[in-house]
Amino acid sequence: MASRIEARIIDMGIRMFADRGYEGVSFRDLAEEADVTVASLFRLFGNKQKLFEKVLTKALEQTLDPAQFLFLIYEGGEKPDKMRLFTLTVMRWYASVSPYAARLFFQSSLQEDWRELAYSRINKIMEILGTTLQHGQSARRADKVATRTKSAVAAHAMMFGLLQLKMTYATSRNSKEEAELATSMIRRWLRPVV
Repeated sequence: MASRIEARIIDMGIRMFADRGYEGVSFRDLAEEADVTVASLFRLFGNKQKLFEKVLTKALEQTLDPAQFLFLIYEGGEKPDKMRLFTLTVMRWYASVSPYAARLFFQSSLQEDWRELAYSRINKIMEILGTTLQHGQSARRADKVATRTKSAVAAHAMMFGLLQLKMTYATSRNSKEEAELATSMIRRWLRPVV
């Protein structure tokens, strides 16, 4: 019973913190929306900081794990169409992020205490993607730094652009249009480095 109540509180917390930010949600507001008592929140989580950490951790756990991301990239082996492989892999990650989670990650990035945790998986995925993109290119020694930088910038721009898309576009359009737009964005960012 307590685990169902805790899950309901965390799910409601994801939505509320995503919409209002850390400062915009009180225990009283969350208790009312989750249909529990404030005492239950204190008993289960202790304080707002611990609750927020659990909410953020749960949102992160719902996204594609960096190890899964890496596996998906290398699962394709030496396929001739790397653009297709990278696009499919990034789209798997994109599909795993809910609009609420994207907004929660953004809200968390505004708080210095939560920024590192909020982007822990995303940063690891960007690192994997940047390294994989760079590794796939043959460059002279003098061009390696430029290639590494270009790959890292492409990975960062793409991932944060996709988060922005998820936060704004995903809730107002149908999923097919959203997927087409996300795929187009991914291909546009990857084209210069794949």
